[in-house]
Amino acid sequence: MPLAEPAPAPPILSQESTAQSFDLADLGTEENTIDFSAVQRRCAPASRPGEIVVCAPDPEAERLGTIPGAQDFEPSRNGPPRAAIKLTENIEADVHVDSYGLPNGMVSNRVMVGVKVAF
Repeated sequence: MPLAEPAPAPPILSQESTAQSFDLADLGTEENTIDFSAVQRRCAPASRPGEIVVCAPDPEAERLGTIPGAQDFEPSRNGPPRAAIKLTENIEADVHVDSYGLPNGMVSNRVMVGVKVAF
């Protein structure tokens, strides 16, 4: 059997790399900080080095606010209205809420989609 040839010698670098070295200490400076947020910040950035700013999301951002005429609304004693649509003469689809007691004592509240076919 022929002997295995030795691996070729690695090429010698003819010049040094021009890339800058990476240093985590440089990331904290204002000119090297990149803001990747898509929305405008609610809180101001830290004013002193080493300061930690904790900012919670605005709880009112996702709320609808006051709806005109909502003060006069009185909920039904029979629960929410039934949402149903007749797809054909014999087929009806509906969406309703349901709750089911589990063996461990917890209650599973869920939204159900039903289809009724009359024949």
